[in-house]
Amino acid sequence: MDEQNTAERDMQLAEAAVNNAYFDYRWNTFCYNLIHKTRFSLNEDDLKFINEITSLLIKYFTVEAPIGSAFFRARIIDGHKLSVQKYLEEKEIGQRKITVWNPSKSLIRGYSSLSDIGIPPLDKAISNRASPKGIRYLYVADDIYTAVSEVRPSILEVVNVAEFTNASLLKIIKIPRNKQELMDMAVHDIEMEMLFYLHTIASKMAFEFSRPIRRGDSDLEYLPTQYLVDAIKAKDASIRGIAYPSFQSHSGMNYVIFSPDDLTPLDKPERIIRVQNVTYDCWNLNDLEEKINPTSGNYNPALNEEMVCKMKKQIVNEADDTEQRG
Repeated sequence: MDEQNTAERDMQLAEAAVNNAYFDYRWNTFCYNLIHKTRFSLNEDDLKFINEITSLLIKYFTVEAPIGSAFFRARIIDGHKLSVQKYLEEKEIGQRKITVWNPSKSLIRGYSSLSDIGIPPLDKAISNRASPKGIRYLYVADDIYTAVSEVRPSILEVVNVAEFTNASLLKIIKIPRNKQELMDMAVHDIEMEMLFYLHTIASKMAFEFSRPIRRGDSDLEYLPTQYLVDAIKAKDASIRGIAYPSFQSHSGMNYVIFSPDDLTPLDKPERIIRVQNVTYDCWNLNDLEEKINPTSGNYNPALNEEMVCKMKKQIVNEADDTEQRG
């Protein structure tokens, strides 16, 4: 019995290897043809392949975001955009009352309107993994840390974070982070061969959607995922977005929401976040036993009330100086 199980397992692994090789070949061929041959009219083989992939993504990876889910969007704040909403209070000094401002209770303000941090206007809708230039999608994350990480701020930069929610159920194609997440999503009676193939698709799509944009990347590299998103929307108009794992966060998910009307900004106090530290995981590619990271240390201590009050006073002083020079 053990020998039979081993033989079946070996056969499944062999089939999985063939499927992996097939998918890689078909995906790479599709990408090459789309970028370098026919931009707007794919050949029959590529069309058949994309139709197969979109059908599988819709069938097996569609989930529903419950009403009231939390989504977050971040934007690095230019220094001159920072201001302080002063908290004024009266103090008695002898027989006199004077009005003073209390820095500890005052609020640091970032962008003045949601339009500065929400979905970009048409003329600023740049090309991205899921959206061509000029098409406006809303890119958000499922937690604050992931949202901040995705804008890749430098140390001591300040980030404005806005929170959104949904008033109705949203059908989302969610690309699982790993095989366990795929197993949790998959139907129980799915064949093992199909499970292996879905894992191949999920791994490739997770990489294609979430790999960081590097200096020197061409917008042409985004064409395959942009085409795939359009194909999904054309096949099933009820799909409202795509979720994929973040490379910047170990557990967070990024969301591409096709219609900004599907999310509503929450009227809550602004989250003004300063980045205190950035960690790089570094490995020697010729010796994977050598990890380059330094020993743990408190290079940038956590902010305390005194440091924040000092920041607020500095912002106010800079604003006053700018006004006087104007």
